[in-house]
Amino acid sequence: MKRQWTQAIAVGIEEIDNQHKKFIEVFNDLLDAMAAAKSKEKIGEVIIFLEEYADSHFSLEQRYMLDYYYQDYDEHKKKHDEFRNKVEKFKNDIGTNTNYLRVVLETEKELYRWLIDHIEHIDVKMGKFLKEKMPKK
Repeated sequence: MKRQWTQAIAVGIEEIDNQHKKFIEVFNDLLDAMAAAKSKEKIGEVIIFLEEYADSHFSLEQRYMLDYYYQDYDEHKKKHDEFRNKVEKFKNDIGTNTNYLRVVLETEKELYRWLIDHIEHIDVKMGKFLKEKMPKK
């Protein structure tokens, strides 16, 4: 099911919100590719995006959490590390397995779960904390 960006899932830090918007865009692009029977061509691009996203986005969030002494930092970072491991597994599976459909379906399922469980709940909670602690502009 396609997802749309809404203010309800805004963290309130423009750079983080923009990265979340891009994540949603890539997720929706994968769904479109699946519907058009083009997922085999798209999955490699998605995996590359996810590796880059995990590096840049998670580093950014973790820096903010550390700078403002976020009490749930360790648990949040653990979720980031788990996601990185899943992306690495998907990458390895693509490289060693000709069953692209299975990898595509697992990737789509994980991205959807990440949107619902992580961005829409865990990151929003972090954003509320950060907005309270950060200097007002």
